Amino acid sequence: MQRVLLILLLAGTAQAQADTLCSHEREALRAHAGRYAADDLLATLARTRRWDLAVQAPTGATELQITPQGEVLLSLRWHEAGRLEDEFGPGCLRFDGERVSLHMQHLGMPAHSRFTRVAGPKSALPAPYAERLLHGCYRSGQGARWCLRGERIEINGQAHAVRLLLDPMELPEGGSVLEVTGQTDFWLLRPQGQGWAVHRTGWASAPGHRPPDWRRPWQVLRPE
Repeated sequence: MQRVLLILLLAGTAQAQADTLCSHEREALRAHAGRYAADDLLATLARTRRWDLAVQAPTGATELQITPQGEVLLSLRWHEAGRLEDEFGPGCLRFDGERVSLHMQHLGMPAHSRFTRVAGPKSALPAPYAERLLHGCYRSGQGARWCLRGERIEINGQAHAVRLLLDPMELPEGGSVLEVTGQTDFWLLRPQGQGWAVHRTGWASAPGHRPPDWRRPWQVLRPE
């Protein structure tokens, strides 16, 4: 009986060791290639439906990416980025299914951070986050049918390509800012009840910029 317990203990220890890889082990890391978002970001996005709040929630990296070559990249609010073993020094990753814990020692960064896989290695930004935020169909105050589908918005069946702006620098606060193909203004979506208030706005850094008047949205979208 003791022999069986010892074998099981050793097997468990070996499995635990196999689940932990350090940043120099690129060949082994290739099997985990993909995008992993900070748990604090995902939880805040689900709770608030506001990108401006979600992107500020993590105290460290907002996204961890493992490339098909096994490199580990860290993004800081999509404004700055760097590699483990390079700009950020070494680190180790503990994998548990779709989740990963990052352990590192770097000035200004937390020693431990948790992430969840949101997309494969071939996924392009901002799709993994836009799809989590922009979904469902709504009716505007004028009766138009708006369907939010990640990287496009359909208004009465007419599709408009949109891009969720991930980097919060120079953007107005108050919601999630979309760049819309063919439109000069950004569309800022702000939660209102179970629907959305849509405001037209621009770069916060632009001369003469004024924040939107939250009392007077351009469109109010209510769930169907």
